[in-house]
Amino acid sequence: MSAGRGRVLMRVLTHLVRQEAALATMPASGTGEGDGARAVRRARNVRRALESLGPFYVKVGQMLATRPDIVTPEMIGEFERLQDEASPLPFGDFEPVLRQELGAGWAGRFRDIDTQRPLGTASLAQVYRAELPGGRPVAVKIQRPGVRETVEADMKLMGSLSRFASRRAWRFNEVIDVEAMLNVVFDAMRPELDFVVEARNMTEAAKTAEDFDYVQVPEVVEATGRVLVQGLAPGTPIREADKDRFDAEERKAIGQDLLAFMYRGYFVDRIFHADPHPGNIFVAPVTRPP
Repeated sequence: MSAGRGRVLMRVLTHLVRQEAALATMPASGTGEGDGARAVRRARNVRRALESLGPFYVKVGQMLATRPDIVTPEMIGEFERLQDEASPLPFGDFEPVLRQELGAGWAGRFRDIDTQRPLGTASLAQVYRAELPGGRPVAVKIQRPGVRETVEADMKLMGSLSRFASRRAWRFNEVIDVEAMLNVVFDAMRPELDFVVEARNMTEAAKTAEDFDYVQVPEVVEATGRVLVQGLAPGTPIREADKDRFDAEERKAIGQDLLAFMYRGYFVDRIFHADPHPGNIFVAPVTRPP
């Protein structure tokens, strides 16, 4: 499979190089609009290349979207689209995963599941709103079919390429250890491929969140390697939130608690949220305007 993925990678990179060559011929204007247009189109081309390569590369783009010290503002603008926008698959593609993970009678575990309108679509999974037999609303996260095998093949391929490059360009590798950098990405990716690990991390984080008034982690209802059933997170993604629904004191308290929660994980509990992009943080006002 790695050889096949290698051919896909070379095809996409070749297309990206051709697009870059075409951009080099764009006329520049005295106002600088030509340079700006090139930067925007270059960022869009890179984002589309990452999308076409699949979940591993999409995750890399998501990480880069939070690193203004590494990539340009135009790149960040495009990479942020990778955080919330993934092409949805029909529920029929996910039903075999539910059957394999929860058994042939998986539907009996829910009173209802909205198979027409996913709550969210991401590079690794799709999320659906459902109700348990007792009426409790939950979110059902289902891993995309075949995604684990694809990501593992990509990590193996990139690991081989990095080792080859480090031998060929050893002076550069002395300055920037590409293999070590990739291993950091790999270490962040592997737990996301196993929802049992994610559920365990959520349970640990929920215990920590009990010490904060404005931080809550959804409760895990059930988890297998590729299916996660959890309580619904209230509110909306923080990027989409209407700040006027929150008074100044509440906004400050949310920010302080969220920052303290994250830093406590880093330095005290030795656990941390590996993917804290705005699409993964929901906010809801505690106090309502009259």
